[in-house]
Amino acid sequence: MISFEGEGKVGGRLSILLQPKDGEPFRFRPKVLEFSRKNGIRWIGRVGIGGLFDGEHSLKWASNGDGSTTFLQEETFKGLLVPLLRKRLELQTKPAFEEMNRALKARVEKR
Repeated sequence: MISFEGEGKVGGRLSILLQPKDGEPFRFRPKVLEFSRKNGIRWIGRVGIGGLFDGEHSLKWASNGDGSTTFLQEETFKGLLVPLLRKRLELQTKPAFEEMNRALKARVEKR
């Protein structure tokens, strides 16, 4: 992940720039569906009109009560173009989000 900016509020827009290991950087601007500093964030990104290619993404965290935190990232893709883009999702998008998780983990653990 190169950058993550935007409004941390329901209805706000984010601007996220990801750098796949073997690909070109790509930016997307999803809409925030849920936001809680305590529990996480959920957003939806769309290509074109709704129903064509929608990606609903969530980042959730919860205290384990021992000073550690459990982090969960989920993404669901829906729409007419998903079958056509499945290979790209596996080869580029999934590794980019895995790299984002590693970067986030490293940043949080430095605190």
